[in-house]
Amino acid sequence: MASTVLLGPLPSPLPPVADPSYFNTTQWAVFMALVEAVVPPVVPETRLTNKAHQLRISNDQHEDAFKKASALAVPPTKPELDAYLSESVMENPEFIDLTYRMMGALPIPLKKQLARAMGLLATKIGAYILTGTCIPVHEQPLHKREAFLRSWRVSWFQTPRLLFKSVTLIARVLWTRTSPQFLSLSGYPAVPENWKNVPSFPFKFIQIPHSKDDTPAVIETDVLIVGSGCGGGAVARHLANDCQLGDKVLVVDKGYFFKNDRFPMDQVAGLQHLYENNGFVMSDDSSVSALAGSCWGGGGTINWSVMLQLQDYVRKEWASQGLPLFASQELQDAFDHIFQVSGALTARRHNPQSNVILEGSKKLGWEADETPLNNGGKEHYCGQCHLGCSSGEKQGPSNRWLPDAAKVGARCMEGFEVGKILFEGSGADRAATGVIGIWTSRDSNGELAGALGHRVVRPVHIKAKKVVLSCGSLWSPVILKKSGLTNPNIGTNLHIHPCQQILGTWPEDRKPWEGGILTSVCKKLENLDGKGHGAKIEGSCMVPYAALSGLPWTSALNFKLDALKYRQQSLFITLTRDRDSGTVWPDPTTGKPRMLYTPSAFDMSHTLQAVVATAKLCYVTGATEICPYMNGLEPFVRTLEEVEAYTVAHKHNEVMPDPEDEDPRFKAWIGRIKEVGNAPPLASLLSAHQMGTCRMSSTEADGAVDPQGRVWGTRGLYVADASVFPSASGVNPMATTLAISHCIAKGIADEIKNSK
Repeated sequence: MASTVLLGPLPSPLPPVADPSYFNTTQWAVFMALVEAVVPPVVPETRLTNKAHQLRISNDQHEDAFKKASALAVPPTKPELDAYLSESVMENPEFIDLTYRMMGALPIPLKKQLARAMGLLATKIGAYILTGTCIPVHEQPLHKREAFLRSWRVSWFQTPRLLFKSVTLIARVLWTRTSPQFLSLSGYPAVPENWKNVPSFPFKFIQIPHSKDDTPAVIETDVLIVGSGCGGGAVARHLANDCQLGDKVLVVDKGYFFKNDRFPMDQVAGLQHLYENNGFVMSDDSSVSALAGSCWGGGGTINWSVMLQLQDYVRKEWASQGLPLFASQELQDAFDHIFQVSGALTARRHNPQSNVILEGSKKLGWEADETPLNNGGKEHYCGQCHLGCSSGEKQGPSNRWLPDAAKVGARCMEGFEVGKILFEGSGADRAATGVIGIWTSRDSNGELAGALGHRVVRPVHIKAKKVVLSCGSLWSPVILKKSGLTNPNIGTNLHIHPCQQILGTWPEDRKPWEGGILTSVCKKLENLDGKGHGAKIEGSCMVPYAALSGLPWTSALNFKLDALKYRQQSLFITLTRDRDSGTVWPDPTTGKPRMLYTPSAFDMSHTLQAVVATAKLCYVTGATEICPYMNGLEPFVRTLEEVEAYTVAHKHNEVMPDPEDEDPRFKAWIGRIKEVGNAPPLASLLSAHQMGTCRMSSTEADGAVDPQGRVWGTRGLYVADASVFPSASGVNPMATTLAISHCIAKGIADEIKNSK
């Protein structure tokens, strides 16, 4: 039988939608009415047929919209623009389905807040308080609902502005992931150009038979590693391979493995299958939206490949806290080792985002570097690894570290969520003996789409001589707390590298989804306080939902027209090394991690300085529009003629003057950035790095694990992931996680050897 040649990724079916009864029917009606008003069908007055569900614009506005769209590098035809503007999200089943999925994933406090707000807006009194009219919001025509949103955006009161932030953010995330018209006009390819599929490693995952009486299945091992991300991968490889423990090592994860032929997933399936909580982990006060991996390979499956070593000033800071490892040759040897295993090299080609950072920094005389990537020495000019790597070139846990362990016998288990760690003894003699949790099989088709009633769901007891938690900074402290450990440091010290986004627009078609996502970094502002706290400027992922979900919304028409500039844009982040911290703990109802983190004024001041610096990088590299994602701030816009005049005036300058000193209008706009500010919870902040919640320390009073990664007050229990960082790393944490975990694994191997 002839083999089938794949032309693109295989689909990854979605599981059933969770019960949406956290909103009643009326609350859902109000919520959907507001979401529809964010991205409504927009039609000229001569084509209005449904006042309740179409947003009317004048014929002049319609003609002006076509003129603006015609000026794009890749302009739509008039019929294409009309189809795009008039598209209805309420007639898109995928949009409706994703709405229920995403809302179900929101943290319980935010769901309750939204439920109360929707209920209030459904009453005459509540509607009057928030809209000035006694007619409930869901009974209002579309143009009224859109007007309410516009008024909330600039309200003097915080409650309407927070409601505006929540509703518009959710609607933008949903729309950028599901709008067929936008995805068609944007040029974003469902299948990347030159897509290729390299066969995945053939993992053989442990399967558990069904039991009528729910008797726990029992598995025994010497070393149990909970979590298959970078920390777990480094520990598994060293113990199974380098230390020849082979099948005495077992790696388990609550996430599931997806072969390379599923990558990159589309935006809907990718966030459902690969990310924690459908890609929408929110802090309790809605200050920050965080991303974390939740699949086989963890964050190493969906990160941006960046391998940056821990900076010297951070190593010295950590070493000064009684942790000599961080100033040692041992740690440097570990970095050298993981760079060698990963085949880490700097990029051979840079995409437009990274070129802006390198060229702009050179023009302004700022320090910038190319970043090494874990691409096995390959060019890997791919900008969609955010949704999984089809080529297998990214040397993450599922492509390199765990296969190396499995080749020599290490066992693997997907779909197993640990409930708690088991101990024997008490006090200082308390020793970990394993874990108990729930294993959930795939469905009969080998997918995750089947209802739980048609899959094997069974308790499993894993007995182990040593247990290593590598679940990341959200889950590792939660499992420790659920296991009865009371060290007050567990779950505190949460650092997240809070980021703001800045979008630049250039005259040309940039195909922004292409190329390594992050291959350069500007370090001009990385040490603003002289103690290692500041911000780096990096290019960001240009997958549509990641790039545009924070795009400022001033009106429905403006938003849709602004989104059409996507092909000409580049997005940047200000990665801030946060001095101040938050907390993670288990939700009392769901048992899932809750995140309490409100960025401090100290850290936000560094972020804001980096926003200004990023705007200057965009300015000197020819951007015609610069748009920080800050509510209430208008973008800085200049004509192509102004850009050309500026370029000509400085064509002989080796280092250009600060544009703030030359352009009074730009200087005034910089003043507006500082005036609007970025104070939480109204600021739009992101995090892709969570660290420190099981911090390493020299004494039990100061942290959760000792200098060897052992959990204080226990025996045989370790943590090896970014949660052991004493504070924020200040760099993308993959390399540091791998290196520290490698050192912890060496210590575990020495203990095993000595015990024999």
